[in-house]
Amino acid sequence: MLLLLLVAAVDPVELLERIAERYAAATDYDLLVESTTSNRTDGGADKYRYSLAASWPRRLFASEESLRNEKFELSLGADGQSSWAWDPRGKRYTRNSGEVLQLKQIHHRFFHRFALLARMPGVTAAARGYAKVNGVRCQVIRLEAAQEQWTEDLCVDAAAALVRRSVFYSQRDFGLTKVRTTTVWREIRIGPEVPAERFQFTPPDGARRTNLLEWR
Repeated sequence: MLLLLLVAAVDPVELLERIAERYAAATDYDLLVESTTSNRTDGGADKYRYSLAASWPRRLFASEESLRNEKFELSLGADGQSSWAWDPRGKRYTRNSGEVLQLKQIHHRFFHRFALLARMPGVTAAARGYAKVNGVRCQVIRLEAAQEQWTEDLCVDAAAALVRRSVFYSQRDFGLTKVRTTTVWREIRIGPEVPAERFQFTPPDGARRTNLLEWR
């Protein structure tokens, strides 16, 4: 009974601070993520799978694959010396410096933004019970930014100080369009160092070099 009382008394702010410290300290990690965005106005939905790896500050990797009818796949990488993008369906690739900026934005979305959880002005945090994600019992913490009209429910693995799932609610077009994005981290490995081969790319036979490949 005492253990149950202690678990129920989790301070969401203290927990978010521990999570922020864990993510801020991470330099090497490997992730597998699935994200679904649905539009409540027209019922449309998009679902993607992402694979990310990092060995900061110079090596980054990210791949995106559509899981809906419209097939799309793209990989981006930076190996410490050059950056690249690869479209396996079209057999096209690029080698441009612009991939690094895209990579940093993607990694912020799925990883580094959680290092900022302890510093979010205008955002309130409240405990909202528990949920199971991939078999792990998680504390649900609701973040709310009333002025910016969004809320986010984070399912947090308190023991590991990791975010296992996010459900993000937002409004667009002056509140006429309501959007829900559900993101699940299927795999999270932090440390040891990710092998250098994870970030390298050699164009296969028949690949064609192009000037631009766009991340969706």
